[in-house]
Amino acid sequence: MKLNLGCGSDVRAGYENIDLVNPSNNPLIKIADARTISYENIEEIIAISLVDQIPWEALPSMLNAWQLNLMVGGEVFIQGTDYENFANDIYHGRLTPEQANSVAYGPGVKSMNSLFSMEVLLKQSGFSIMEKGIKSGLYYIRARK
Repeated sequence: MKLNLGCGSDVRAGYENIDLVNPSNNPLIKIADARTISYENIEEIIAISLVDQIPWEALPSMLNAWQLNLMVGGEVFIQGTDYENFANDIYHGRLTPEQANSVAYGPGVKSMNSLFSMEVLLKQSGFSIMEKGIKSGLYYIRARK
Protein backbone atom coordinates (compact mmCIF):
# COMPACT_ATOMS: atom_id res chain seq x y z
CA MET A 1 0.00 0.00 0.00
CA LYS A 2 1.14 3.54 -0.83
CA LEU A 3 -0.14 6.62 1.00
CA ASN A 4 -0.32 10.22 -0.18
CA LEU A 5 -0.90 12.08 3.09
CA GLY A 6 -2.20 15.64 3.13
CA CYS A 7 -2.85 15.26 -0.58
CA GLY A 8 -5.03 18.34 -1.10
CA SER A 9 -5.79 18.41 -4.82
CA ASP A 10 -2.67 16.34 -5.64
CA VAL A 11 -4.49 13.02 -6.12
CA ARG A 12 -2.09 10.29 -7.28
CA ALA A 13 -2.93 7.06 -9.09
CA GLY A 14 -1.88 3.96 -7.17
CA TYR A 15 -1.98 5.73 -3.80
CA GLU A 16 -4.49 5.95 -0.97
CA ASN A 17 -5.00 9.75 -1.09
CA ILE A 18 -5.71 11.07 2.39
CA ASP A 19 -6.42 14.55 3.69
CA LEU A 20 -8.08 16.12 6.71
CA VAL A 21 -10.60 17.89 4.45
CA ASN A 22 -12.09 17.25 1.03
CA PRO A 23 -13.78 20.48 -0.08
CA SER A 24 -14.22 19.24 -3.67
CA ASN A 25 -15.86 15.98 -2.48
CA ASN A 26 -13.42 14.05 -4.63
CA PRO A 27 -14.30 10.34 -4.24
CA LEU A 28 -10.59 9.47 -4.52
CA ILE A 29 -9.76 11.35 -1.29
CA LYS A 30 -10.28 9.65 2.06
CA ILE A 31 -10.77 11.97 5.03
CA ALA A 32 -8.44 11.09 7.91
CA ASP A 33 -5.85 12.65 10.19
CA ALA A 34 -2.27 11.80 9.12
CA ARG A 35 -1.22 11.82 12.79
CA THR A 36 -3.47 8.87 13.63
CA ILE A 37 -3.50 6.66 10.54
CA SER A 38 -3.28 2.95 11.27
CA TYR A 39 -2.40 1.05 8.14
CA GLU A 40 -0.10 -1.96 8.08
CA ASN A 41 2.47 -3.01 5.48
CA ILE A 42 2.88 0.44 3.97
CA GLU A 43 5.50 0.50 1.23
CA GLU A 44 5.61 4.27 0.69
CA ILE A 45 4.37 7.48 2.30
CA ILE A 46 4.38 10.80 0.46
CA ALA A 47 3.80 13.91 2.57
CA ILE A 48 4.10 17.13 0.58
CA SER A 49 3.54 20.26 2.68
CA LEU A 50 1.87 18.12 5.36
CA VAL A 51 4.47 18.72 8.07
CA ASP A 52 3.91 22.49 7.74
CA GLN A 53 0.39 21.83 9.04
CA ILE A 54 1.33 19.59 11.99
CA PRO A 55 2.26 21.15 15.35
CA TRP A 56 5.97 20.69 16.00
CA GLU A 57 5.45 18.74 19.21
CA ALA A 58 3.24 16.20 17.36
CA LEU A 59 5.82 15.36 14.67
CA PRO A 60 7.93 12.82 16.62
CA SER A 61 4.97 10.60 17.52
CA MET A 62 3.62 10.82 13.95
CA LEU A 63 6.97 9.83 12.44
CA ASN A 64 7.32 6.98 14.95
CA ALA A 65 3.89 5.67 13.94
CA TRP A 66 4.82 5.87 10.26
CA GLN A 67 8.04 3.98 10.93
CA LEU A 68 6.19 1.23 12.79
CA ASN A 69 3.63 0.78 9.99
CA LEU A 70 6.10 0.82 7.10
CA MET A 71 7.26 -2.51 5.78
CA VAL A 72 11.00 -3.19 5.87
CA GLY A 73 12.55 -1.17 3.05
CA GLY A 74 9.51 1.12 2.91
CA GLU A 75 10.15 4.78 2.15
CA VAL A 76 8.93 8.18 3.25
CA PHE A 77 9.17 11.29 1.07
CA ILE A 78 8.60 14.56 2.91
CA GLN A 79 8.60 18.06 1.47
CA GLY A 80 8.14 21.09 3.66
CA THR A 81 9.02 24.74 4.10
CA ASP A 82 12.56 25.34 5.29
CA TYR A 83 12.18 28.28 7.68
CA GLU A 84 15.90 28.48 8.44
CA ASN A 85 16.47 29.02 4.71
CA PHE A 86 13.80 31.76 4.67
CA ALA A 87 15.39 33.51 7.66
CA ASN A 88 18.76 33.48 5.92
CA ASP A 89 17.25 34.84 2.69
CA ILE A 90 15.45 37.63 4.59
CA TYR A 91 18.64 38.51 6.50
CA HIS A 92 20.65 38.79 3.26
CA GLY A 93 17.91 40.76 1.47
CA ARG A 94 17.10 38.03 -1.07
CA LEU A 95 13.53 37.76 0.20
CA THR A 96 11.18 40.13 2.01
CA PRO A 97 9.27 38.95 5.08
CA GLU A 98 6.07 39.37 3.07
CA GLN A 99 7.37 37.06 0.32
CA ALA A 100 8.42 34.46 2.88
CA ASN A 101 5.04 34.69 4.57
CA SER A 102 3.23 34.10 1.28
CA VAL A 103 4.96 30.74 0.98
CA ALA A 104 4.87 29.80 4.67
CA TYR A 105 1.29 29.03 5.68
CA GLY A 106 -0.65 27.37 8.45
CA PRO A 107 0.48 26.57 11.97
CA GLY A 108 3.87 25.54 10.61
CA VAL A 109 4.81 29.23 10.51
CA LYS A 110 5.42 28.94 14.25
CA SER A 111 7.30 25.66 14.01
CA MET A 112 11.00 24.92 13.92
CA ASN A 113 10.55 23.04 10.66
CA SER A 114 13.71 22.80 8.54
CA LEU A 115 15.65 20.23 6.58
CA PHE A 116 18.05 19.80 9.49
CA SER A 117 15.33 19.37 12.13
CA MET A 118 13.35 16.92 9.95
CA GLU A 119 16.49 14.88 9.32
CA VAL A 120 17.12 14.68 13.07
CA LEU A 121 13.51 13.63 13.77
CA LEU A 122 13.56 10.96 11.05
CA LYS A 123 16.83 9.50 12.35
CA GLN A 124 15.47 9.49 15.92
CA SER A 125 12.47 7.52 14.60
CA GLY A 126 14.78 4.89 13.11
CA PHE A 127 14.86 6.00 9.46
CA SER A 128 17.93 6.05 7.21
CA ILE A 129 18.26 9.18 5.07
CA MET A 130 18.49 8.34 1.36
CA GLU A 131 18.30 11.79 -0.26
CA LYS A 132 17.84 15.39 0.88
CA GLY A 133 18.06 18.94 -0.38
CA ILE A 134 16.55 22.41 -0.60
CA LYS A 135 15.01 24.02 -3.67
CA SER A 136 13.18 27.38 -3.77
CA GLY A 137 12.72 27.54 0.01
CA LEU A 138 11.30 24.02 0.22
CA TYR A 139 13.22 21.08 1.57
CA TYR A 140 12.78 17.50 0.50
CA ILE A 141 13.96 14.39 2.21
CA ARG A 142 13.61 10.71 1.33
CA ALA A 143 14.15 8.17 4.09
CA ARG A 144 13.91 4.40 4.36
CA LYS A 145 12.96 2.06 7.18
